[in-house]
Formats: sequence, C-alpha cells, structure tokens
Amino acid sequence: MQMRRIPTGIPGLDNQIGGGFPVNSTIIMLSEASNYTELVLQQFIYQALIDGSPALYISISRPPEVVMESMRLQGMDVDRYAKSRRLIFVDLCSKVDFAFEEEALPTVEENIVSIHNIDSPEMVMMAINAGLGTLGDLTNIRMVVDSTPEILAGLDMIEFLRFWRMVSNNLSQYDMNILYNYPAGIKDEYFKAAAHHADVILRLVSTMEGQKMETYLYIDKIRFTPMRASSRFQLHLEEGRAKILNYNKIR
Repeated sequence: MQMRRIPTGIPGLDNQIGGGFPVNSTIIMLSEASNYTELVLQQFIYQALIDGSPALYISISRPPEVVMESMRLQGMDVDRYAKSRRLIFVDLCSKVDFAFEEEALPTVEENIVSIHNIDSPEMVMMAINAGLGTLGDLTNIRMVVDSTPEILAGLDMIEFLRFWRMVSNNLSQYDMNILYNYPAGIKDEYFKAAAHHADVILRLVSTMEGQKMETYLYIDKIRFTPMRASSRFQLHLEEGRAKILNYNKIR
C-alpha cells in the first residue's frame, strides 16, 4: 500500500522525497533566523489552504498581523482564507510569562485567538485547543509553531519532556500535520529529545560561499522514506517564494 503524502509547499522538493511528507506527520525544523525560515513556514501553511485544508499558525516570534502582511507580500491570498476561518492564528507573541499566577482564558477576535499572562505549558495547550475549536473544519489540519523554545522558557529537561508528551497526546486525536520550528541556539539535548519522536527532521542552514550567502535545507529523516547519508537541497528565491535550486537525490 502506497503511503499517503502531503505537499511541502516548496516547489521542486516533493518529487525528490516521494511526493511530500507522510500524512499525520510531526515535523521539526532546526533553523537559523532568515527570510527562508519564514518562507518555509508560510509556504507550508499556505499549501494546505490552496489544497482545501484548514491551517493553524501558532504565532510566537511575531504578531499575526506581521505574519499576514509578510504572506501578502509573497502574493498569498491570506485574507480570503482568514475571513472564512480556514486560517486561524493563535497569538502568543510577547505574552509568554511562566511566572505569572493569575488565570487567563483565550479570547477570539475574527481569525486570531489570543491568550495573555501564560503561566504554564498547560495554558499554551489550552490556547492551541481554542484555535482548533475556532476552525470550521478539522480534516487534514496543518499547524505551524513558529518558535518553539519561547514557549519552553524556564523548563528543565523533565518538564520539557512532560510538555512534549502532553502536546503529542493531546493532538494525536486530530487529523493533523505539525511543523515545529526550533531556532538555532536551543540546547542540543532539547532538540534531540524532540527529534526522537518526530516523523520528519529538517535543518535550515545558511553559509557564506565566496561573497554570497547560500541557504540549504537538510533532511535528516522522513518516516517511510529511505534516505541517503546526506540529503541537501539548496534554496533560492523565485517570485518571492523559496524553491529548490539543486539537490542530492533521496533513493
């Protein structure tokens, strides 16, 4: 039986990895801060929308309004999907504070779910659930968490693993593909702990080559997809989108 897959949103990549990521995947990406990081996240979400699936964007590093404007600049018709509530943002930007003790509940305004004064990982999960409840459709959902370490600030390894299990168990009931972004600089043991349970492991790396900065997408693992020792894909910008320039093929 052939594995069902979802397109990645990155032109040129899917036909090199068997058609895309396996359905119901947990995807983690270790990335350096760059325009390419934002594009990979945004294109992953937008691909769901144009394919007719709902999308949930957990916005931590930047406000939802800034993300939406960035997507508009790439020619993505986010307003149409936002109005129909097929694209929902969970706004956690600048609101994460695990030391705060007062109770807070999510609020919904148009296509943005906000929660203030977050004081525990459980409240982060509550905000995600509120976002899911706002979607009009729960079939083949795509979700992005744009800056995972910021919702894990102050957690030791045991607490981190507990939070990871809680999120995984809670979301396993949904028909969902999730992309967690881990900015470079996170403690190595934290990323390895998350990677242990991931279906897809990506790394986005920028390097200076001569006088030019080049960016590469490394794929370390894809469930049910045989891999070469090194699978490296060079990215470039074309019409405002991140696309594959060249590659080492996966068998």
